[in-house]
Amino acid sequence: MWEDYIEDISFYNADYFKINIGEYVHLNATEYDGNLNRIIANTSFEILESPEKAEPSEIVYPLLKLSIDSGIVFPSNARHQFYISYHVYDKEGNTIEWDGLRNFVEMDFKYNFEQRIEVKVPNQEGEYRIEIDLVKEGEAWFEKPVSFQFES
Repeated sequence: MWEDYIEDISFYNADYFKINIGEYVHLNATEYDGNLNRIIANTSFEILESPEKAEPSEIVYPLLKLSIDSGIVFPSNARHQFYISYHVYDKEGNTIEWDGLRNFVEMDFKYNFEQRIEVKVPNQEGEYRIEIDLVKEGEAWFEKPVSFQFES
């Protein structure tokens, strides 16, 4: 049924949704087959934009590019939700926060997808490193982190 349904996506806010028409599959329709190791092995991501400065307690919105290989569709179905989250470290490498805000992977994707996430800046001024990673809640962190540094 979904294969025959094509929705006009022109109303999506391009600042938040980077929908590449040729790579779009379905919005939250792909079922998770339970093979987490296959998804982890074939998924990577990078930071495309990140702040250099931020105010204490501010929410910042770095832009990520998520990629998956081998023709696999990365599922975003709510019953088996994957999240993008982060860890916060100070300039000496001490953990300030281990479990950052959880950001839903917004939609199914095949090959590449760009998404902004919410990151809460620590309450104290200082220099920080944010390490972003994917997590399948209750199962595993992907342990393929990417990071950026900033000052608040």
